[in-house]
Amino acid sequence: MVARFRKVLTPNDVGATKSHQAGFHVPKNNHGLIKFLPSLNEAIVNPDAWITFYDEELHPWEFRYIYYNSKTHGVGTRDEYRITRTRGFLKERGAEAGDAIELFKEKEKYSIRLIKSRQISNTNKIKLKGWQVVY
Repeated sequence: MVARFRKVLTPNDVGATKSHQAGFHVPKNNHGLIKFLPSLNEAIVNPDAWITFYDEELHPWEFRYIYYNSKTHGVGTRDEYRITRTRGFLKERGAEAGDAIELFKEKEKYSIRLIKSRQISNTNKIKLKGWQVVY
């Protein structure tokens, strides 16, 4: 069984707020998602890894997975994981707030797909935020 991680996109995720923060936030307490992504060397300041994600047409997208950890090293204020360099993918796909992205990995190949909000089931009355595991 392949675990899939789904995130409903916020206005900040799609660049609608003109915020300086880019990419998707990866919560530190989401151990499953962090284990799914490449391991990072937390002993250095701001460790990162480039990940190639393939869309449904097998087009490669290069995203940067980074742990902004300057606070833990006493040289800044940030202490958060992010997946950045995502705007090109989102723009080409016409992503809007309320749509979702889904990340998954099969045979060590990372994949991404955009799910338009009209395709997301509205049967769940609870509004979930952040990343969800989808099986």
